[in-house]
Amino acid sequence: MHCEPQCARVKLDVEDYAARRAMCYDVMQDVNNKNIIQHILFSNEATFHICGKVNKDNCRIWGNESPHVIYEWQRDTPKVNVCLGLTKATLYGPFMFAEGTITGNTYLGMLTDFLEPQLEQGGIVYSVVFQHDAAPPDFALTVRAYLNQRFPNGWIGRGSSRVWPLRSPDLTPLDFFAWGFIKAKVCKRKYETQRT
Repeated sequence: MHCEPQCARVKLDVEDYAARRAMCYDVMQDVNNKNIIQHILFSNEATFHICGKVNKDNCRIWGNESPHVIYEWQRDTPKVNVCLGLTKATLYGPFMFAEGTITGNTYLGMLTDFLEPQLEQGGIVYSVVFQHDAAPPDFALTVRAYLNQRFPNGWIGRGSSRVWPLRSPDLTPLDFFAWGFIKAKVCKRKYETQRT
């Protein structure tokens, strides 16, 4: 069975509007006062399924086809989870998780063993403002303890002093552009799994 890439739509809840306005106001204040845009490291994970299925929770694809099409998917197709980081000048990654599911421990390992050395090499580990989403692995106690120790008052996400609003793909360049662009390239070729 061939799978087709899908387009995703996000439904905003009533409380999302106020949270987005408040975050945008805070970011604009920091842009004016601290030039925060020069220092934000946006990060996110995406899942690539061999059949081309797109995780609609973290990717917006601006496609040439109608988003009002129903697609049939195979269950449990092979996949890989990928993490990227993006500052104004540098793309960090991709980091590919060996495990099928990202846990707090695997996410923490990626931060300490993969991302932090790159930030140290780039000389920005002490000036970066680290932003990540509200996925359960990102909210693990060990991850938050690490972020509080490594980036004191310098990270944005669920559990930090600076909360990034839920359902805000328009506020991160990885959700807004990178994942859709990469997945459009990866999913351009159709793959079929062979049954043995």
